[in-house]
Amino acid sequence: MKLIKNRAPKNKSMQNMEHLNQNKKFVFFCAGEDSGDILGAEAVSAMNLWGVEAIGVGGPRMQKEGLKQMACFDDFAISGFKDVLTHYFQLHRSFVLLKKILECPNCIAVVLIDYPGFNMRLVELSKKYSKPILYIAPPQIWAWKSKRAYSLQDVTLGVLYDFEREAYKKFDCPSLKIENPFLQGAVSLMKEKPNKGSDFLFLPGSRRHQLHRNMPLYIRIAKQLKKKNPNLQIKFLASRTSLLKEIKKWNFDFEQMVVPENSVERAALFSKAQGVIATPGSGILEASLVGTKALACSRIDPLTYVLGSILVRTPFFTLPNLLLSKRIVPEFLSLVSFFYKKEVLSIVKELEELEKEDFYSNAMALHKTCEGESIKCLSLEFLMNVLNRDSK
Repeated sequence: MKLIKNRAPKNKSMQNMEHLNQNKKFVFFCAGEDSGDILGAEAVSAMNLWGVEAIGVGGPRMQKEGLKQMACFDDFAISGFKDVLTHYFQLHRSFVLLKKILECPNCIAVVLIDYPGFNMRLVELSKKYSKPILYIAPPQIWAWKSKRAYSLQDVTLGVLYDFEREAYKKFDCPSLKIENPFLQGAVSLMKEKPNKGSDFLFLPGSRRHQLHRNMPLYIRIAKQLKKKNPNLQIKFLASRTSLLKEIKKWNFDFEQMVVPENSVERAALFSKAQGVIATPGSGILEASLVGTKALACSRIDPLTYVLGSILVRTPFFTLPNLLLSKRIVPEFLSLVSFFYKKEVLSIVKELEELEKEDFYSNAMALHKTCEGESIKCLSLEFLMNVLNRDSK
């Protein structure tokens, strides 16, 4: 089956390129995945307060706040060594385009969000052109490639967690802890223990290739859960419309929907669910913040699995486990294969064991680890410093 890419209209990108030839100051943005899009939306809105335009790459939330899109966001949603290698030329073309934007004298600053494999190249390029840099959710040096920190010593860093601040501090990289964008929605719903409904949520991935690797296993788990409890309402969630189209290609009977963009609505959806199965990432954290049982599950290509086993130095892969330094979310990360039965039964059994956990207490503990300064405040302060520097 040939997959159809959801590409940004060429004429729209060409219209936005006109800003490079006009006397308009702008800030360059690059967020290559959905979690970065959520973080970047507040930063883009901060630019609007000062009348400075935001141009670059971001998802629907950043575009809604006013980002002028220069390349197709879906083309950047790639993970794993194998996927990066197979999409090398696609990413290279995007890099060449973004390089032209950074070269423009009207570009007064750079805001990078997560996506380290690509954005670290933009860090070096931005330094070459003497552009001030704000990096929100910088590379996870505490897990691997710690030497990246040396390239970030003169970059403004906004990190999400205390252990990240400590990791960067060892390399003389000052950083500011920012509030997790999922926290506000969770706090408003957790004043008392939420009542759980009959929904069980599946989030197979925020990247197209990752999603298709996980779907065979996820569908089998969903069928097994439905068999054990016919009253369950199984829902498969996509982080954006283009991924919903990919899920629908699997032609199964369970409900499929796009996750709400609004953080409060997202938190409400997760808080009412009986449980969540998702890839290690923001979905697991969102569920844990509202006291919903969660299990991390993902099929990984062989190259990524082998290299990750050698290079990654961390006892856990999911944020709730890392933040609380204990296993509250079971992690099932396995190689891609055609054998499912044993794995499905193990996952279903693990979900039954999770009923013994005190999810409410774990959620309250997680809330404290996610507090910090707002991304909008950090972005405003960064922009003020840039404008003051340029006015001298």
